[in-house]
Amino acid sequence: MINTTLCYIEKDGKFLSMLHLLIFKHNSYKVGYIYAVATSPKARNKGYATQLIHQAIEMAEKQGLSAIYLIPAKESLYKYYERFGFQGSRKIEFHTNDGFDFGTGEKDSDYASLLLLSPHYMITENILLEK
Repeated sequence: MINTTLCYIEKDGKFLSMLHLLIFKHNSYKVGYIYAVATSPKARNKGYATQLIHQAIEMAEKQGLSAIYLIPAKESLYKYYERFGFQGSRKIEFHTNDGFDFGTGEKDSDYASLLLLSPHYMITENILLEK
């Protein structure tokens, strides 16, 4: 089962910025996946997405997640997400038990950046391991 939380900023009943934090088991670890980060064109460059990413990271830490993954929509966004501690570009697939693909829909484009949330974990050959 996947637990999902919608984080958003709204004004006058209209969404300015949003993201989803999906929480699920990956192997034996509880991990998060930040999905569908979006900001209204008129609301960009005001720090809204930054606020939401910090909120999602804080929520993930409070829930004891091992790591958070995300798949940037374009190559230039890897650098943007580095400021939050996300690192690398790892080939990954996110599927539900019934086969729903949470990636980009293009398997060849699904490269995730990763934020480890605990010093007790490490990544080796794209696999999350307990130290």
